[in-house]
Amino acid sequence: MKTLSYVIILSVMVLLIVAGLYMFTQEIDENVPNSLTDVIEGEEVDIVIDYPVPESEVDLPIQIRGKARGNWFFEGDFPIEVEDQVGQTVATGIATADGDWMTDDFVPFQAELKFVPPVEATKLKIIFKKDNPSGDSSMDKSYSFFVNLGMLISGFSISKMKNTYYINVLRF
Repeated sequence: MKTLSYVIILSVMVLLIVAGLYMFTQEIDENVPNSLTDVIEGEEVDIVIDYPVPESEVDLPIQIRGKARGNWFFEGDFPIEVEDQVGQTVATGIATADGDWMTDDFVPFQAELKFVPPVEATKLKIIFKKDNPSGDSSMDKSYSFFVNLGMLISGFSISKMKNTYYINVLRF
């Protein structure tokens, strides 16, 4: 009985070592596309958003990080819009390249969107638009997804300093 336990343990250990060696010695084919950055369902991807991810909860201001191909930028930036759940534009902003944007490769970018959302807003659509200074609509591209707005409690306070009244709008 004791010998059988040793044989089973030894067999499992040998199997794990062989599997580990097999995985370690496999060559990685650099030509195989990464599904997150190069190809989605056979189409080349031009933009990858690292944060926020679709359907995640965001707080204000919305911090955005990602990478886009250089042809999405014009003079180092491209526009971003935010719509509420009924399609009304509630904010616009600019994504700014964090490097040389005059390339066909991916260029990191970031943006910060500061705005006061409508009180009833719970879901927001973030729309990333390829900058198209030519005006040719055939060159337009965009990518969008929804995020959930974190809990907001709004209110206001009134304070007086040196005979001046201040109204402070609070949103948490």
